[in-house]
Order: sequence, then C-alpha cells, then structure tokens
Amino acid sequence: MIQPWWKWPARTLDRQTIAADMLFNGAAEQNFPRKMPADAWFDFKGCDRYEVEEQSFLLPDDEVLTVLKLPDATIA
Repeated sequence: MIQPWWKWPARTLDRQTIAADMLFNGAAEQNFPRKMPADAWFDFKGCDRYEVEEQSFLLPDDEVLTVLKLPDATIA
C-alpha cells in the first residue's frame, strides 16, 4: 500500500526527467535507476521534499516505459 497522494502523477512530462530526455533529445537508456526530484513526476503539496528513483526503457514506436521507485517513507 502506498499513500493515496502518490496515485496521481503530474499532468505533463517534466523536461528534467530521464524519460523526457529520451523522448525529446534521443538520450540512451540508463542501465540503473537514477534519483529524481519527486515533483518531476507528481503534483501534490510537499512532493518537492521527496526523491524517487526513475529508470526508463526505450520501446518500439518512439515510446518509453518508466519504472518509478517511491521512497520507503511513503508506504502506509
């Protein structure tokens, strides 16, 4: 179980994410997760106090799959 505020991502893809770098700039896949400010992916009050780990993978047809690991403190 996660806290309910993590269930709603930001409405637009933030340009500072690895996924955006891959989609818009042709960046390569990363071999391991990278820490990212949570407010790059989520839009709730106080999310700027957290970091998430992002790992993104290239898929066919110019798509990207992203796996996010939330901080342990977010588990209910």
